[in-house]
Amino acid sequence: MQALLSEKEVAQVLNVNPRTVRRWRSDGLIPFLKLPGGRIRFNPNTIQIWLQRNCPNPHNAETVIV
Repeated sequence: MQALLSEKEVAQVLNVNPRTVRRWRSDGLIPFLKLPGGRIRFNPNTIQIWLQRNCPNPHNAETVIV
């Protein structure tokens, strides 16, 4: 099982600003988990599926989450 990713780690993987990931989360555009205590984390497998579904050209999409 892969470790859950923080907002900052997802931003680095997707090559966007962490504020962008935060906005996507607030707008309900990206899947996330809210852990007990309120921490926000992202499942790498779920993010990979989300990326493939939301990429404008999925044939050129690279696997970016390791």
